[in-house]
Amino acid sequence: MIQIHPHRAPAMNTDDVRAICDAWVRREPGIIERLDVDDGMDGHPYVNLVFESPTLPYLWERLQHLLYDAGGSLTACSIVTCEGKDGWNDYRLLHHFDPDETRDSFADAGDPK
Repeated sequence: MIQIHPHRAPAMNTDDVRAICDAWVRREPGIIERLDVDDGMDGHPYVNLVFESPTLPYLWERLQHLLYDAGGSLTACSIVTCEGKDGWNDYRLLHHFDPDETRDSFADAGDPK
């Protein structure tokens, strides 16, 4: 899941991020089985992009390339998590807008499928 906090990067257009993800779902259906987008409010507005994929490590690799490698607004305003085999009890924090947060990787504990 990518959770975007637009107030942390006011110049960023969340519709552009959604469009990139929607296009990717259509282009590579075997990588992303489903994409849900939820808007919410918890003190500030947020947007959740919830992906379902049979290949989570590859999905994260591609998301980094498509959305994060160039740096920029999304890096400064998002959190990326992945539920583990036991749901949120063993989730991984793959990216956080706060660089001081400890990040996990798929190599940390095997492959969550």
